[in-house]
Amino acid sequence: MKLLLQNVKLVPGSEAYSTWLEPPAPIYVNFYFFNVTNVQQFVDGSGRPHVVERGPYVYRSIQNRTDVELINDGATLRYRLQKWYIFDANRSHGSEDDLITTVNIPLVVSHVLVTYFIPH
Repeated sequence: MKLLLQNVKLVPGSEAYSTWLEPPAPIYVNFYFFNVTNVQQFVDGSGRPHVVERGPYVYRSIQNRTDVELINDGATLRYRLQKWYIFDANRSHGSEDDLITTVNIPLVVSHVLVTYFIPH
């Protein structure tokens, strides 16, 4: 049990720390979008949006932790995290050059709130 607890702590020299600092397996992030196919009808108010799911657009996430410090008597780790995303065309269903039109949800919600719920 003592050996197990030593290896799960994020302290220099532990297996967990090494894995946290440099993950042994690549990390991939998948993005999906809903492409509006009837933009003009939606914009002029004559129709609801018709959407088609697009994706996944797959990116490899590379993370670099630097300036790692143990503080508070080793109870806290402080570090700087840098991230890069590299497009993986082989895993993706689409290209970074694809044009996607989507609904700006915060704008639509704010319009609905102002139009229907805030007294004029």
